[in-house]
Amino acid sequence: TAHTRNRWLQEIRSVVRHAINTRRLTFNPLAGMKNATVSKENRETFEPWELRALMLQGRETDPYFLRFALLVYTGCRIGEAMHLRWQDIKWEQRIIEVCRQPGVYELKRGKERYVPLLTEFEAILRPHVQSEGFIIPVAEDRDCPGKTHGQRFKDFLRRCGVVPGGRTPHSTRHTWISLMLAMDVNAIQVAAWAGHESLLTTQGYAKAQGSYRQAVVSWPRGNFHLRPSGEGQSGPVLHLPFAS
Repeated sequence: TAHTRNRWLQEIRSVVRHAINTRRLTFNPLAGMKNATVSKENRETFEPWELRALMLQGRETDPYFLRFALLVYTGCRIGEAMHLRWQDIKWEQRIIEVCRQPGVYELKRGKERYVPLLTEFEAILRPHVQSEGFIIPVAEDRDCPGKTHGQRFKDFLRRCGVVPGGRTPHSTRHTWISLMLAMDVNAIQVAAWAGHESLLTTQGYAKAQGSYRQAVVSWPRGNFHLRPSGEGQSGPVLHLPFAS
């Protein structure tokens, strides 16, 4: 990709500069080489009213509901969310540890991190709590192909009366990041939670989060209000930082 090419070009340029400075090279072989053009991504997201429709009381009976909640309240990638374990939830610290599971599941670039345990998500999880094991217990549900994940995701949206459009499970991650930024959570903190290598990646969501500003104005900082009153809506303000 253009992003990858530019990153490697930057690394090689630093090596060439060092070689020239130490007189191992007498000319710059990269002179005139330009960065690749990076096209702006059209990040598919969910509107807050769509999320409320998907999280309505009574949706808990849908077999995909807990899977969707894992995605929308943690900002995890689909593989990360499906492999979260009960022991990864630190209830007292109000954090969820997204960690490597050697021989079972590897994180993207092996980057371990923490994400906040949001109040509404805690209320959803409590009736299902186990002492250990995966939150999604069926191995076939965790390790199915990406296309199968995408199809089940879209089927859930349709059952809830939401048009899928181009949305995929990854769209919940884009939405989560945009909502956090719209609530004025520090971009550096959001980048740490999301596992972004570069702050520029997180700041790329600035345009998307602008459309959420009015919708989240009454939300406590860092907590989502997607469920009816009495279901975790009056959660505490999120205290920062949580990232290691």
